[in-house]
Amino acid sequence: MDLKIASISAFADHLAMNGMSENTIRSYRTALTDLVLCVDLAQPLEAQAARYLTARRGIWSPKTTVCRLTAFRSYAKWAGEPAFLASYKAPTPPRPIPHPIPEGIDGVLRMLAHTKTPTHAALVAFTGLLGLRVGEARSVTLASVNELERTLTIRGKGDRSRTIPISTHAWDAIRPALRLAAPFRPIVDLPDRTARQALTSLGKRAGLTRRISSHDMRATLATAAYNGTRDLRVVQELLGHASSSTTECYTQVSQQAMRGALEGVA
Repeated sequence: MDLKIASISAFADHLAMNGMSENTIRSYRTALTDLVLCVDLAQPLEAQAARYLTARRGIWSPKTTVCRLTAFRSYAKWAGEPAFLASYKAPTPPRPIPHPIPEGIDGVLRMLAHTKTPTHAALVAFTGLLGLRVGEARSVTLASVNELERTLTIRGKGDRSRTIPISTHAWDAIRPALRLAAPFRPIVDLPDRTARQALTSLGKRAGLTRRISSHDMRATLATAAYNGTRDLRVVQELLGHASSSTTECYTQVSQQAMRGALEGVA
């Protein structure tokens, strides 16, 4: 299989044309470029790529190894070799543990009260009240919003689309940004890192009890939605997970809360 910097760029262009997120494209490009620099391109690539991955298992997290493997397989499929590394067994990443904001949705509302721009208010609402990933929040345009029905259509991971209702709190928060947004431009028109830093800063400004990351917003909404409905399928649809097993990690907080309640009456 041919693997050169020029072909990696062509592959990245292909991903962009097919709607892959900026973060994923950047990750794939980094993985492939690093592989180019670490192997002998005059020799068969598959065995070298397998050794490359195996040698780094003690350095990388399982998730990183899986991400690199996915990048290599995706590139190979694009290059016409869909069986590349098909037999390579990736490590199993540990089950993720959600870290919702300790103050829950009240904490999100406190952050919202401390925003100073419509853009930041929309960012908080999209992530903390509607459960969007930061990349999804940054992709929302006027065309994504159905104002009549108050719904939002997002294309998320795996190019999967979902349509979710916009709650009253979220609608009130994003409406000023909708009025200011230019056609075909993102409503949250911020670089990825800037958006993530803004959420962390807003958490600090709101006086939350610990430092928060952008994904804590999504976990907060998911946990609150599950606690309110006890319906895993509903939460799965809200978050855009392909499998309910991904969503199940958000029930752990609820299990802890229920155990505490039982211990308290025993």
